[in-house]
Amino acid sequence: MAAGFAEAPSCLGMESGVQMMGTVQGLPTPENSSPNSQPDLGIPALDAVLDLVDVFYEKFYSSMPVMHKGKLVSRLQTQGVDGIPQLLLLSIITVASSGHPNLQIRANQSHWRGLAREALKKSILTEEHPLQTLQAALLLIFDSLAQGDYAITWMMLGETWRKAAVIGYHQVDARDNETVVQYLGSVSGLDWIELEECRRVVWMFFIFDRGLCYPIGMVHAVDERRLIINFPMSEDEFQSAQEPNVERPILKYANDIDRLIKRVQEHGRKKASTLLHYIILAYVLLGRVTEEVFMQDAEDDKCAALDALIEKLVHIRLILPCCASDLSLAKPGDVPYIVWLGAVMSTCTIFLHHRALHREEGESNSTDVLAKWPHAVTTARNMVQLLRDAYRSGASSTFLLSHTTASLFVSTRVLIMEYICPGYALTDEQLPAPGKLDKAIRSDLQVLASVSMQAPSGLGALGQKFIIGFKFHVRMSEQDIRASKEYGAKGLLKRCGDWALADDGEDILVPE
Repeated sequence: MAAGFAEAPSCLGMESGVQMMGTVQGLPTPENSSPNSQPDLGIPALDAVLDLVDVFYEKFYSSMPVMHKGKLVSRLQTQGVDGIPQLLLLSIITVASSGHPNLQIRANQSHWRGLAREALKKSILTEEHPLQTLQAALLLIFDSLAQGDYAITWMMLGETWRKAAVIGYHQVDARDNETVVQYLGSVSGLDWIELEECRRVVWMFFIFDRGLCYPIGMVHAVDERRLIINFPMSEDEFQSAQEPNVERPILKYANDIDRLIKRVQEHGRKKASTLLHYIILAYVLLGRVTEEVFMQDAEDDKCAALDALIEKLVHIRLILPCCASDLSLAKPGDVPYIVWLGAVMSTCTIFLHHRALHREEGESNSTDVLAKWPHAVTTARNMVQLLRDAYRSGASSTFLLSHTTASLFVSTRVLIMEYICPGYALTDEQLPAPGKLDKAIRSDLQVLASVSMQAPSGLGALGQKFIIGFKFHVRMSEQDIRASKEYGAKGLLKRCGDWALADDGEDILVPE
């Protein structure tokens, strides 16, 4: 075979933990099993699987609301572990095992992860169980993110999203939607639960894509301009055993953001909007903000474009119900979603207001930078207050979702900058004289430090990564912090390659 046509290795097999020669704990592997063999995929007994399913829905479902629990559990109870595609089961137990109290079960996570990734690598190229394959892919993307393995996370998302788009899930609510290429799956024959699961799968791909791209300005994989899809129905409707009333209000996506905001507002007036709807809307805005902030060939009207997005931001904040931001008015189960929404909206606000200082542009740029920066600081402090309220309400660290970790670190960076280097100094003469640091901001940073130190128990390597990042940035010299501050929002999360210098095992210490 010519070298140019050699089969490229799929990213889904990278560091999977499954050896490609010999055996893995006595299991057949691709090198020593026949094509017709049925290898033992390491699925535990039914009682253990049901226990892990309960753990998943208790601790992780709020991060990944893509599966109907009643249908899943019913099939397990009536058909056993063979009633669910093995890839999906492996993915569920991989995620759930990290939150299980049994040490032996937690110890099996790496093995199950390897088996699940290898199974996904094979399933993605077939037409068998396409919806369950994509649900499993999202769980494994979530798991890879929690492991802090960004390379696999990025590549797995891109490859599996392509399957969803080829099948036509991204236009599942189009009038004439059909699958053009049939050999990877089809949109035909879906019942109402599967149709809703398709919508949720697409929106979770969208959320992951926007959440993974904004920190370093990567190009988006999910093209929102091609989406023809409704927003998810409410969780109560979705988890019900009865098909929802077809006359109920339906929220349809619109690519025009003003039109979309208006639709969400009208839906909210009918008491039909959910927190997940507002979270999706926030991610739509985050994607637009990211595209403007990371434009490499900045045009003259870039500031005007950012200011226009500020207007969209304000409009979205004005249509949010009080229970979407005030925890005293929220149900206990809504706390994770409120913190999640607050974190994404805070990131949008900070990215729009933390402008780069271009000294060569003279007074006009410095005036704009000086005027916008206090809004970024206030936003970061408000995010800390939301965390205080969440802990005050007795919520556990389960609201520290993988989705919010980077966003909370954005607020951390802003407060470190304002704490160590308050305001802006346009000349050396304007540098403030050494004095006492702001105790209120130090208190905010201590809250963020405490939250960060708790993160590894629920977020694993991802939580540990941002602890190291916190220590790295809080230990930087004033000169380096000031330079980083003047670089603007694009630099808030870009230096993570240097963070290893602060990996010393010490706790986070905020200087006095």
